[in-house]
Amino acid sequence: MADLTFAQAPRRNYAVPVLIAVLILSAVAAMGYNHFSGRTVKTSIAHTEVFPIRVVMKEQQPQGFKVLSDKPVSHDEGIYVLATVHIENHLADPLFLKDFHAVLDTDNGQLSTSAIEQADLPAVTDAFPELKPKLATPLLRESSVPVGKTSDGVVVLQFPITQAMWDARKSAVLTIDLYHQDSITVTIPKP
Repeated sequence: MADLTFAQAPRRNYAVPVLIAVLILSAVAAMGYNHFSGRTVKTSIAHTEVFPIRVVMKEQQPQGFKVLSDKPVSHDEGIYVLATVHIENHLADPLFLKDFHAVLDTDNGQLSTSAIEQADLPAVTDAFPELKPKLATPLLRESSVPVGKTSDGVVVLQFPITQAMWDARKSAVLTIDLYHQDSITVTIPKP
């Protein structure tokens, strides 16, 4: 007579696959919570000021000749738009500001410009000293906004248009490019 053996099916260990599934589901839930929890970056333009500029070039005189007339030969008109930007960081990561640029939509088409660089601000305030107190706190490229903090500063934009064209604009949008996050756009309000 043969020995009786009670063969049992091998037991499967489900602990490892269940643990992996739980980890994947919790990672997806955490990403969804961060994305849909209202943790965002809030940006607004608290104040804008338009400063019209007019640069007049005088005719260069050849050596040996003296022209008694002081009439301008050419001129360029434009405006500086000083936008006071307010940024609130409600994300879990700091914001690193990369660049600022704006698009202006007029009846004659679109114009785009990049904000004046920090290195160029002294030249602007030397040429137009009345702008110096208005640029006391510029919002600078390569700066950061820590988690849960705010940052305020002035962004200077230059457009080759008149103030009347600026006032009659269809829209103007400022884009703030960030490192490691999507760009932020904010509408420059009309007065």
